Amino acid sequence: MPYKIIPTPEFIKNVKNLRKKFKNIKTDIENLSLKLENNPTIGTKLSTNTYKIRLKNSDINKGKSGGYRVITYIVNQQNEIILLTIYAKSNQEIITDSEIEKLIDNTNN
Repeated sequence: MPYKIIPTPEFIKNVKNLRKKFKNIKTDIENLSLKLENNPTIGTKLSTNTYKIRLKNSDINKGKSGGYRVITYIVNQQNEIILLTIYAKSNQEIITDSEIEKLIDNTNN
């Protein structure tokens, strides 16, 4: 059964902000969604069911290293992949564990 992809309000807000600078972000996210439906555990495992995905930014020519970071949370019982947040590597270097925990807590409320 394929996974359903659900963006959080935080994710949507971040995409809207990034879209001002990076016009092709929607296409980049659509391509990621297709990959996630087939393999929900792509990326680097951060903790149980939480992954960080390096996503190429098609607006710049720096490959994945200068692209986006997408944090996902998998809810296996409901076959859902929750897109917690996205950020451009050029704008934010890291996301802390406590920030990720807050994002996960916000999805459970």
